[in-house]
Amino acid sequence: MTVHVPVSHHFTPVFYLNSWAAADGRVTRYYRPHRAVVATPIAPKNTGFEDHLYSLRGVPAEQQAFLETHFFSPVDSRAAVAHRLLLAGKLKSLTSQHREDWTRFLLCMLLRNPFSMEEVRRLADQNVRANLSVNDPEYNAVRKPGDPETIYDWTMKHQPLVIEEAYKRFLPGLIDHEGLGQHIMNMYWGTLDVSHASHSLLTGDRPVVFTHGLQESNAVLLFPLSPSALFIATNGPSRMGQVMQTKPSPHARMVNNEIVRCAVDFVIGCDASHLDFVERRLRKPEQEPVPGPVGKGRPNCPA
Repeated sequence: MTVHVPVSHHFTPVFYLNSWAAADGRVTRYYRPHRAVVATPIAPKNTGFEDHLYSLRGVPAEQQAFLETHFFSPVDSRAAVAHRLLLAGKLKSLTSQHREDWTRFLLCMLLRNPFSMEEVRRLADQNVRANLSVNDPEYNAVRKPGDPETIYDWTMKHQPLVIEEAYKRFLPGLIDHEGLGQHIMNMYWGTLDVSHASHSLLTGDRPVVFTHGLQESNAVLLFPLSPSALFIATNGPSRMGQVMQTKPSPHARMVNNEIVRCAVDFVIGCDASHLDFVERRLRKPEQEPVPGPVGKGRPNCPA
């Protein structure tokens, strides 16, 4: 039998981008093909993906798309239900399962894009190298003349894909980090209507915004749900009250600024009205992207 292996892996899901679609079903993608930013209409299914992004190499064909079909696709399907409820203003109708599904989706959106995947790869390789490069008595007992000195070197010589693909196998565990996930689930959640703001909301290839460290009392997690709706999570009711009492335009400007500043390749809007705003903020090709949650500058992470 011929095994169908999904090729295009969407790290910015179609269901999510559909909220920015115009009457013709297309969103506006801002990106920098050369020096200048351009704004181009595009179907949601034709952006926010990379071929074989999560495919596993060195395994049977029926297992190659395991992450896409058995992890990310179910995450997106369940998150789409929570997304509809949030957009409909039915926050109080979210069950504990809905909250878990939405939390997992938010963590996915932090780690599943190509740039963050590369950060995960570097971190995984660093950890695997450190753990397998030690002097191992069991390996030494069966080591033959001419064999490499460490398990890491032996694996890289005989089974390199085990090492090279390890980061993809680590990814679900990072996303399902119990401490971080439980913290987000226990935060105070809210949605804010910003339809009267001076500008509509943008989204992009890294759309999760934090104002402070998540454990800090004044931390705010923000995530655009649509051009006119914003998901908010705080660590207490008083902070939520402060956020909700702020006029919508400052929220929209701040979130849009962070969305564009942190974007690696593209930003999404409902129209081309943000072109000058994005031009001034979207990184240029020679500029390094802003580090992600497991990137450089953080303790025990690769430089």
